[in-house]
Amino acid sequence: MGMRINLRSLLGKKKALSAKNIFDDQASLSSSVQNFDTIKSKKKVKNPFKRLSKKLKTKIKKRRDSENTISTAVNTRRVSFSSIGSIGGDLRRASFSSITSIGEDIRRASFSSITSITEELFDQCTDCGSRATKKNPLTQRPRGMCANEDCDAFLCKECKNNHVLIPLRCESDKENWRNAKIERFCRDCFMEVSILDFQKFTDVIEPKDPSKKKSGVTIIFVHGAGGSRATFREHAQMLADEYGHRGILVDLAGHGSRWNEECTLENCENAILEALREHCIKTAEEEAKHGNYTLLLGGSWGGYIVYYTLAKNPEYFAGAILEGSTVDMNNPREKLKWGVITSIVNRSSYHQQCKFIKKNWGRKNYDYVVETKLGAGLFGRANPFHSIQNHNFWEWIPLIRCPCLFLNGTADHDGYDPVTQKKIFGLLAKKEESTIKLFEGGDHIFGCDRRFINEWMNSIQMFSRKIALRDEHDVQNDNDDSGLDDVLEAVDVKTDAFVHSGAMCLVCSDSVEAV
Repeated sequence: MGMRINLRSLLGKKKALSAKNIFDDQASLSSSVQNFDTIKSKKKVKNPFKRLSKKLKTKIKKRRDSENTISTAVNTRRVSFSSIGSIGGDLRRASFSSITSIGEDIRRASFSSITSITEELFDQCTDCGSRATKKNPLTQRPRGMCANEDCDAFLCKECKNNHVLIPLRCESDKENWRNAKIERFCRDCFMEVSILDFQKFTDVIEPKDPSKKKSGVTIIFVHGAGGSRATFREHAQMLADEYGHRGILVDLAGHGSRWNEECTLENCENAILEALREHCIKTAEEEAKHGNYTLLLGGSWGGYIVYYTLAKNPEYFAGAILEGSTVDMNNPREKLKWGVITSIVNRSSYHQQCKFIKKNWGRKNYDYVVETKLGAGLFGRANPFHSIQNHNFWEWIPLIRCPCLFLNGTADHDGYDPVTQKKIFGLLAKKEESTIKLFEGGDHIFGCDRRFINEWMNSIQMFSRKIALRDEHDVQNDNDDSGLDDVLEAVDVKTDAFVHSGAMCLVCSDSVEAV
């Protein structure tokens, strides 16, 4: 193929050839030429496609190698997937078990650490048993601690404000009580610091001078809502020292030493009757034979307890004294007002109430609240007004069989209503022997105001003497009233401090004398 053969020269060399031979010779010649070319190419002629074919072969080889590599990788991946699945399942099982064990260890450790932290920050409330904070997290100062230095009690937020008072350890504390600090106590220390003796439910007040002649009059004092038997302690002592009257101070249910009792009318009545039995007080008729007379005195909410007790037990009392207790508690307006007041009082702590009493009453003339409220502490969480709002106290008034003395302040908007006073007075069985006393400018606690205390005492003395003289006259003269008015006029008490039963403005529209 690389060289051209001149056919004409070949034919000139062979002259005698025929046409057939020429063709035969030509075919053989072409084959020989091809053979020659093949031999020559093998030896001398270089094939231009040889290098290309090598490259192709190399690429093909590499491709085949890469395909083999890919197939090997695919097979490896399949194997790896299967192995990874089995290994992953094993690892997962192992990890779950290890995580569970590790989690339990962490939980135990966390609980122990939290418990230790809780023990450092919190403690159990001594009074109610709930959790109490030991320190303020911001200032790290102890809080909720009892004011008693020897006590390690911790108190919750509610309990630390429920047992508060001003400690009156000596006479100087009583004199400087306006500058004293209201302190918080646990229940046990509160019972020790309070002027109340929580081992008993009543106190008996006798004249300090043993030589003082006793009058034969016993007055049972019934405190108001939130108070205790210490409410009338100063008043009872003044009456005993001045006139020889014996005083019996009573704690009602839910108050004072009876703070854990349910505050109901029945329980309050039982507290008064227990006091009668404890001090061997018999019926009024039997006591009058021996020259003894029992009076029942109640202030504010305690006056309504007196109404109820007199209606249920009229035979024990020769007379009753009602102070600031002439408001219709069945009136919807009064129910709403006292419901709101009671809810506010129950929500607010006794600490806030003590601050209010000290601030507002301390700057006035109420010298007799030192021991009555701030020295004994406050009570009445049992919602005492709820005990009378669900009863119709108008049904009790006609059942009262003894004379009554009503003491009211003209500026008392919580316990004195002239219309209600007139209605109550008209329902009394012994209205002719009953009396009304008004204190001009006196508010709901005028009995603690030193401006009125002397007239307050004179009114009670006049009323008690009137009952005693009437009973003595009845016994001696067999219910003959002749000369009784002359006897009553001879009573050694200021007549201008007393409103006689014959001049009742709330009954006959005449003027009533006020202090």
